[in-house]
Amino acid sequence: MKKSLLALLLVFGLTVAGVFAQEQDAQTNKYDGNLTYRNVVVYKVFDHKDVVIVMYAKHDKSMGQVMVPKSWLHENPRKLTYRELPVGLNPYMTVLEKDGEFYKVILNLPPVRSPDHVWTVAKPYTDIGDAASAETLELDF
Repeated sequence: MKKSLLALLLVFGLTVAGVFAQEQDAQTNKYDGNLTYRNVVVYKVFDHKDVVIVMYAKHDKSMGQVMVPKSWLHENPRKLTYRELPVGLNPYMTVLEKDGEFYKVILNLPPVRSPDHVWTVAKPYTDIGDAASAETLELDF
């Protein structure tokens, strides 16, 4: 009788401990950030030594231009990421914002870098100003 009661108490104690552990884990893993994104169509990407120059579609059907520093590829966390675009999809750029501030840019582009596609090489004398040392990305949607 004592062994049965002891076993029952042990099972009950482990169950209660497991429930409290799950509740504590759920509270510590809560996501408290506000992450939003925007996708824009990419017309052309100019590869420069220090930056990537992206020509993109604005909401009023005009064209915008943004310079993304290549140094963002090596930061932790990365602010620039490339994703290989599946065949048949048009190139696009995803801009992520966290709590209303710029967080990350993802360029979804075909892997083939040729003049017939979206990729091209920028002229070496292209004026990039101080875009290579930018800390944030300002897009005019």
